[in-house]
Amino acid sequence: MITRESVLKVKTCKVEPVECPEIESGVVYVRGVTAAQKGRYEKALYTLGRDGKPKIVDRELERVRLRLCVMTICDENGTLLFNETDEDMAAIGEMPASVIDRIFDVAQRLSGMTDEDVDELTRGMSDPLEGSPSA
Repeated sequence: MITRESVLKVKTCKVEPVECPEIESGVVYVRGVTAAQKGRYEKALYTLGRDGKPKIVDRELERVRLRLCVMTICDENGTLLFNETDEDMAAIGEMPASVIDRIFDVAQRLSGMTDEDVDELTRGMSDPLEGSPSA
């Protein structure tokens, strides 16, 4: 029989190795996010505009992939290696895009996020070059 306690025992997210020959060990571990982390991830993309409606934070749009990687790169036991700081996101941002793409794809899958979920989160965001004099 299912109980409150049996439901709340589910505290660990799945951890999966991702082959990354570019990294010294040849592998990086990635885990899914918790419900609370997913909420922070989604909330980081939005702020309230002057009209009181949610508005996309353009700076965060640029870091959608980096933020999820920082939130999910871990050791083989699931202990996170990075913090959700500007410094860690900048450091991850210096890695090759091909590596980040591999990690992001696994993190997204383990976290139950589809491409459609990410598209929905970023829908309505304007092109940062749109309306600029050089566009």
